[in-house]
Amino acid sequence: MKTFNLSWTRANAIKEFLIKQGIDSNRVKATGQGHLNPVVYPERKEEDFTKNRRVEIVCLKNNW
Repeated sequence: MKTFNLSWTRANAIKEFLIKQGIDSNRVKATGQGHLNPVVYPERKEEDFTKNRRVEIVCLKNNW
C-alpha cells in the first residue's frame, strides 16, 4: 500500500534521526499510519493532502 509505505518511511526517518542524536534505540518506536488516521477526509484539495502528510511524536514519561 503506497500511503502506508510512505508514512512508515517518514516515521522511520525521524526515528533514525533521534537515534543519531543519542536517544537509545530501545526507547524509540516508529509506526506508519498511512490512510488509517487522516486529519482531513476525504482529501479533495492539495491542502488536505498536506495536512495528512505529517509525523506525530508522542513522548512518554517513565518514573524509573
